[in-house]
Amino acid sequence: MRAQLNPDKQRGLAGRSPSARTAESLESIAPLVELLRLPREIRFPHLLPDGQRAQTWTEMVSWCARRNGRSVETIWRRFGKFKRGGADLLQRRGRSDKGISRFFSQHLKAAAFAAYLRLAWRQTIREIHEAIQRDHDLLEISPQNAPSYRTVKLWPKSESPLVVASALEGQKTHRERVSALAKHGLMADPRGRNL
Repeated sequence: MRAQLNPDKQRGLAGRSPSARTAESLESIAPLVELLRLPREIRFPHLLPDGQRAQTWTEMVSWCARRNGRSVETIWRRFGKFKRGGADLLQRRGRSDKGISRFFSQHLKAAAFAAYLRLAWRQTIREIHEAIQRDHDLLEISPQNAPSYRTVKLWPKSESPLVVASALEGQKTHRERVSALAKHGLMADPRGRNL
């Protein structure tokens, strides 16, 4: 059974500070936490603040959900987190992949290609996007999985220096080998003469 959500709480906790969200989460399960601290043999039946009696954890969770305008699933999830790690686990964690393109981390050839076009050839984002769309077979990307323009646009801002360095490594290595061979007279002319 899902509780009807309070219109003020339907917007969620997104606009609040992390400490306010944690406090609201903790407040929504406070009766459960109090009950958890009691010895097992005197937990149930439990008299609720509004005069009702709760016989089980399920009844307690349903009451908390109705009182706070949250779903039963949300209350169970919060209570489970609290039991595993206390109030610290109620605080929302930031995404571990925030600011990193999942597309380019899964398609390293496309990442190197985009970095090479951007850094070595100074291509615009639009040109890079079109090149990836055009050369999707070479980059081993299906046309359905090709990145959107927005993905390509946001990628250079989030890419790690390692991928950028590996993209330019091919160009640098080629230049170093050619200059070393030419310096020692080891480069052969296509007609068979040394340079």
